Amino acid sequence: MTKPYQHGKKLWFWYRNPITKKQKNEPTPFAPGQETDAQKYIDTFLADLRAGVPSTGLVTVAQFASRWLMRRTTKTVGDDRTRITKHVLSRSIGSMPLTAVKPRHIDDVIEELKAEGKLAPRSIRNICGTLYSMFKRAVKEELITVNPVQMERGTLPKLADKDPTWRQEAIYTREEAELLISHPSILPDRRILYALKFLGGGMRHGEASRLTWRQYDAEAKPLGALNLGKTKSGVPRQIPVHPTLAKILAQWKLSGWEETYGRKPEADDLIVPTRNMTACKPTESQWSLIRDLKLLGLRFKAGKKNHRRGHDLRRTFVTLARSDGAHDGLLRLITHGPSASMLDLYSTPPWAALCAEVSKLKVELREGQMIALSPEALTSALHRERMANKRWRKQSGTSDGKATPTGFEPVLPRASLSSSMRATRLGDDRVARCVSS
Repeated sequence: MTKPYQHGKKLWFWYRNPITKKQKNEPTPFAPGQETDAQKYIDTFLADLRAGVPSTGLVTVAQFASRWLMRRTTKTVGDDRTRITKHVLSRSIGSMPLTAVKPRHIDDVIEELKAEGKLAPRSIRNICGTLYSMFKRAVKEELITVNPVQMERGTLPKLADKDPTWRQEAIYTREEAELLISHPSILPDRRILYALKFLGGGMRHGEASRLTWRQYDAEAKPLGALNLGKTKSGVPRQIPVHPTLAKILAQWKLSGWEETYGRKPEADDLIVPTRNMTACKPTESQWSLIRDLKLLGLRFKAGKKNHRRGHDLRRTFVTLARSDGAHDGLLRLITHGPSASMLDLYSTPPWAALCAEVSKLKVELREGQMIALSPEALTSALHRERMANKRWRKQSGTSDGKATPTGFEPVLPRASLSSSMRATRLGDDRVARCVSS
């Protein structure tokens, strides 16, 4: 039985290629001290390898893709799996022997994807890139001698969105962004999350949802700092805190967090956790955003089919900051961190210079402004509060005692209509009882 052995900072193992009969050495994703997990990984790898070699000794594209995806450890493995299994292996190429795939077969796959018209040009190019990486690995394992993914200029579609109108329509206006971070009809934790995605240097959802109070340095001068550490791109970032965001976070930490979660925040607590103290999932945040846009009477569609996204608050930050005079080079360092270019590696802009660029963005809280809720929006808001109360009530019996007490939701502003008139217009007695209570 193959056992793991230490090589550098990883545990490795060896196996014999069933086709070439040559010995191969491979790393596992585990480090010394994780021998049990490494052995499970090796056993699964060898079992999959044996299952993927038919009696003819020829590995099919589908069999190799399954093993390749299982061993892949990049952050894009989920997207890679979808691209390969849904758009490639479902075609005839999936059952072909790996050694029989030629450049013309790859061309056929790309042409079929283009002719179907279901995917954006960007998606087709990503599929081709994933295929290239997969066959490159097959070359390294000596299963094939030449990578069949050889795309000459003009074969792939130009890099563009499927709907060229959605990207410009998805962005928020200054007024819309200010409403999302300040309107009292939106639950307070969601306002904070929107503020982090918008004013926190345009943070990605994963960065904002995993941010803890320990990572917020309110004492940094001239502006506070959010220390993101290692981000999606693998580059650490320190983001100046916009004065409006500093005001929001101060009020949230002083009273809002405790009112929502039932205790005072600690250093290792998430700034915006869910009611069971975990990070908010992207899908949950997306659908909450759509409901909030509907509640405020704002447009929630972008282009022909897509919804506006929380990620577009990141794009809004960049757009508005540039329009307010922020320097492109310094703004890129704030939103993406330094690149791998030699100039970025050899230069570190002063913290005061980055703070000055963030301060140029003109955004204020609309604390005194209210909007009249339509009957449809009122119905949606009441339903949202009822469902929220139901979910948090289920969590109130948890053993750790950290779930939120029921009744934390802010009271909705009353519309100018009387309760009876609302009930008449909405045609729902239950809503009338809820409003009157």
